[in-house]
Amino acid sequence: YGDVAPLDEIAALKSEFGYRLIVDESLAFGVLGDGGWGAAEHFGVEGDVEIRTASLENAVASIGGITVGDEEVVDHQRLSGAGYCFSASAPPFVAAAAVASLEILGGAEGKVLRRRLRENIGLLREGIGRINGVELWRGSELSPLVFFTMPGGSEESERERLRQVTSALLKSGVS
Repeated sequence: YGDVAPLDEIAALKSEFGYRLIVDESLAFGVLGDGGWGAAEHFGVEGDVEIRTASLENAVASIGGITVGDEEVVDHQRLSGAGYCFSASAPPFVAAAAVASLEILGGAEGKVLRRRLRENIGLLREGIGRINGVELWRGSELSPLVFFTMPGGSEESERERLRQVTSALLKSGVS
């Protein structure tokens, strides 16, 4: 629904109950945090997270994924994982595209893009919220994942409202 997990509160429970914290940053990577490195950065708990994983398909527009952790975790993953997972490397052009995207995300242009993304999230939420018969679900104002419903009415009226939403998004340059 576009909720952002309260990772700072979750990390606080870690020391109390003695567990390892694993965070999937797939939808936060490139979006949250000053450097765009995800929820752990956003909440300032990078040191509390043993394993961070992310798909490269969202912010980096590539294929594959990454898993990051300390040496013990990485060694365990490498030695315990299925062999075929680590023998199928990405084609060079895909790796080059991912590296170029990471350089953009980590630089000054990345900051500009994240600021513009936050502005666009606000505009999208505001615009969808004004459409009659469309309910915007909770979700975080930080999340580009926006969930809405069109309750009630006939199937045809729901289709018409969906056409209106789609038309409004297309006119605004969202595709």
